[in-house]
Amino acid sequence: MDNLLNNKTSGDLNQFENELNELRSITENYQNLLSTLKASEAKYRFLTENSADIVWHLDKDLRFTYVSPADKKIRGYEFEEVIGLSIWDILTPEGKIILEKRFAEKDQNKVPKNQPTRYELPLICKNGSTMWCEVNVNPITDKSGEVTGFNGITRDITERKRFEEEIKSKNEKLKELNDNKDKFFSIIAHDLRSPFQGLLGVSNLLITEADNLSKEEIKEFAMLLNNSLNNQFRLLEDLLSWARIQSGKMKFEPIILVALEETYNVLQMFKTNLKSKNIDTKINVGEDVTVFADKDMFYLLLRNLISNAIKFTNPGGLIEINASVEGENVVFEVKDNGIGIEEEDLEKLFKLNSHYSTEGTHNEAGTGLGLVLCKEITDRHKGKIWVESASGSGSSFMFTLPKNNS
Repeated sequence: MDNLLNNKTSGDLNQFENELNELRSITENYQNLLSTLKASEAKYRFLTENSADIVWHLDKDLRFTYVSPADKKIRGYEFEEVIGLSIWDILTPEGKIILEKRFAEKDQNKVPKNQPTRYELPLICKNGSTMWCEVNVNPITDKSGEVTGFNGITRDITERKRFEEEIKSKNEKLKELNDNKDKFFSIIAHDLRSPFQGLLGVSNLLITEADNLSKEEIKEFAMLLNNSLNNQFRLLEDLLSWARIQSGKMKFEPIILVALEETYNVLQMFKTNLKSKNIDTKINVGEDVTVFADKDMFYLLLRNLISNAIKFTNPGGLIEINASVEGENVVFEVKDNGIGIEEEDLEKLFKLNSHYSTEGTHNEAGTGLGLVLCKEITDRHKGKIWVESASGSGSSFMFTLPKNNS
């Protein structure tokens, strides 16, 4: 009996020791695991609190429960100012539209809610400015797969977005330049070349039929040749001037000009054209009106507008050239009582790619390049140009130039 009792006691003690050792092992493992977790937590805290990016946590209602110190450095907000805010509270109106659209797309495409997502969103900074951010979101789920919150990282990409916008703008400008180049060569290939066929025909007629023509007929053909050649010469000048402006090779040397004197000088170029169509002119420019402009460019600008007015004015019509001082600018007007312009064509006038051109009252040809050149010149002077017109009621082309160097 004593042996039996001793054996049982001995067995219980062994089992107890084994259980005790197992408990010690579990406790030791727990302590090791706890130490590991504490080390991981410390490491995570160190990384989040020293990260250049904003690390954050949202609850399932999209409200902030944590945000790293980087948010203060980047957006200027204290920790306490952000906690409890909704993600919608820190987005700009544009950012809200972007996020709503992305949410709608995810719902439409049935994207799982626990899938990580990347966004580019504009956020509000404390100083009122806007910053663009790359936002990476990782949903947190429970054992059943339900989303209980979100972890994420926000990176400032404002400079990158600015650079992307610059590249986009430069690409658009390059496309515009290429389109303009194509248009330029189209004008050279067609509008500059085609009229020479008529000129060659008239000159051949004069050569072969000179002996059979009267003096009046010869004079009429000679005037036709002269007018056509003058028009072609002006077109060629416009082409070359536009090309020089586009390439930056046309010098820009603004000086003080007496507006009345320069207007008379430009008008003298059109004496023959005005006489052939019996068009009267009226100049309303004060003797004391001056402009600060490049002389050659001013000539090109006024010459093109007067040429257009003559082109679209019926014989016996009237062209007025007016100038008035308004603040620091001089407003010029070249007004005619000609055929006018259709309303739908007004917005095409100053754009090279729209190629607005129509024949004049004496079938005068044109390319529309002159008005494009006028727009280039007024832009160079920090002025503007516009038109008021209606079909059958004449046109008023107006532009501004600075009064002086200020």
